[in-house]
Amino acid sequence: MKKVLLDMLGDEAIFMFTKENKPGYKNGYINEDFIRKHVTDFNTHFYVCGPDQMVNTVTWILENLV
Repeated sequence: MKKVLLDMLGDEAIFMFTKENKPGYKNGYINEDFIRKHVTDFNTHFYVCGPDQMVNTVTWILENLV
């Protein structure tokens, strides 16, 4: 799956773990502060995957920052 996302998104892809520290991945939570820091163009497509609650929260944040 990572290769597919990298092929689609290139350098725009951000891979993140909340409970593990792994080289090449960010660690922490995707919240409004994280999104504001890493997203410069909100008029684009986003691919969000993870647990339902996280996807709903991140989607809500993105919709409200546009």
